[in-house]
Amino acid sequence: MVERKGYLIHVTERKNLAGILECKNILSLQNLKKNDIKPAFMTDEISRNLDHKKGFDEYVHLAFDESYPMFSAKLYYLQLNDPAIIKIDPKIITDHEKDILLSDTNSSASLAKTGSINELLSSLDFQIIYFPKDRITNTNIYQNLKKKKQSEILVKEKIPLEYVKEIYVSTAKGLNITDNMKITETDTCKKLRLNF
Repeated sequence: MVERKGYLIHVTERKNLAGILECKNILSLQNLKKNDIKPAFMTDEISRNLDHKKGFDEYVHLAFDESYPMFSAKLYYLQLNDPAIIKIDPKIITDHEKDILLSDTNSSASLAKTGSINELLSSLDFQIIYFPKDRITNTNIYQNLKKKKQSEILVKEKIPLEYVKEIYVSTAKGLNITDNMKITETDTCKKLRLNF
């Protein structure tokens, strides 16, 4: 039986949190550009250009859990330095179904299949997507799981803060946190890193 997490996640550099909290939304790349917001990116320009060509820069990208392979890779290559892990209520999928796309792997990949929930949900392999991170102990296991673990949820334009269940950060110092916002200080790199 597969253990569903009860949340989706968005990962960004901690230094981007102040802007997210101020505008009360996690914005798509296109909306960031429209509002002249220049965040610290964890993706390179090639990846952002691919998203733009496919129209996926209109969407906020979410992973199913912390074992999404790109997170560990970005830490390894020092492209992600101080991650903030934002846990999103999956209720956003039902509340905004017409604005949601699913992708069976990283949406910028050339062979990615992307479509509505009705088109793709049954084709996602949740046994692999939720395969426990601590059981990925070598590169063979990782390679067998990698493509399907990169499945994504794409939310059009923005994710309002009302859908944020909790934020994990290395330190909450300097963040303007509202009373109803749950912030947990933890080793966010450890939560995202694959250790093999």
